[in-house]
Amino acid sequence: MPLADWFSARPRFHQLEDAFALDRRRLEAGLLQAIELQRQKCDEVWLVAHFFDTFVWLQDALGAADILYEIA
Repeated sequence: MPLADWFSARPRFHQLEDAFALDRRRLEAGLLQAIELQRQKCDEVWLVAHFFDTFVWLQDALGAADILYEIA
């Protein structure tokens, strides 16, 4: 993307709606599905994990799914 286009481009951030699940397995499956759908819409997906165990699980799940990620 040319630099001028980058500065004039509209932000493409999308906030996912809150989601609830009956158990951890369904929550994790729904989260991975939401990540994959968002990846199809744009180049980057930014996630915030509020709980350390979710952060660790997410790293493992993304690695197992061969999804490249960075920690910022």
